[in-house]
Amino acid sequence: MPGQFEHNRYTVRKKKFRSRNEAVSVYDPDGQLLLYADEKASETLNIPVFADESMKEQVMSVILSGTPTNLFDVFDTVRQEKIGAVERALTPLLRERWIVKDVNYEETVALKESGMLAPLYRLCFPHKDVPAFIVRRYRGYAGRKRICRLKQRLGYIMRVDLSDDAGRFFDRRLAIAAAIIIALKELHSL
Repeated sequence: MPGQFEHNRYTVRKKKFRSRNEAVSVYDPDGQLLLYADEKASETLNIPVFADESMKEQVMSVILSGTPTNLFDVFDTVRQEKIGAVERALTPLLRERWIVKDVNYEETVALKESGMLAPLYRLCFPHKDVPAFIVRRYRGYAGRKRICRLKQRLGYIMRVDLSDDAGRFFDRRLAIAAAIIIALKELHSL
């Protein structure tokens, strides 16, 4: 499907009915299914991303690297090329920070958690996941310029807004891969 990565807004939905393996669907602003990621389709910490739920055409692959950090390499399987990486960084005050990197592992975008409710919950209950009723927000910065926003509500719906990125600096494939990783991260306690 040639227009999958041309939008400025996406909705990422985590399937609620799964027990161990998780699945995520990515929709365009009109509610049309664009991408489908299913961990069940892989035995490793490889998250294949397909064009639809039939899982016949793989378009991306997100792979946990062998390093001791939380680094995920992102590959475009159609073009057979690496497009970058997403890494979870440790930050003060228990706020999450995800670093999106280019193919040379140089930082391009930093996704920073905003708000205090989720970090406060993590401080009080360090071994528990943040409950679904707490809205989680992330802001993406390229240097000092804000270029995107992610808002996760009800624990399984995430809105990705790239409308602040008029120059299309942030590769949409990496933005979607980061949203999928954030949506699925509780599964493996990254």
